[in-house]
Amino acid sequence: MEREIQQMIGEWRTQQRIGNIKNLKLSRYNFLPTEYHVIFDDRLLITGLYTPNKEADSKVDVEDPLLIDNATTDGEQIIKRYILRFDSFENDVNAS
Repeated sequence: MEREIQQMIGEWRTQQRIGNIKNLKLSRYNFLPTEYHVIFDDRLLITGLYTPNKEADSKVDVEDPLLIDNATTDGEQIIKRYILRFDSFENDVNAS
């Protein structure tokens, strides 16, 4: 599992290195996630539920991911809540 995590971190860093991502912050937490989240500044949130898939490299799929943007007050508030949620977790290993 650690190898797969390091591979994914490497893929995100490659995107930054080739200029597709300007600023990148990756954090790792000491628990098994049941949800997938990617937050782009305070502008966009991609979120979905993990579902088991023994055939996938990661052993999970992301079920029906949602894209939430800050174009509405509701979207802005949801993104802020997710940012506060993750900022409140203890960051066991900072991967940035």
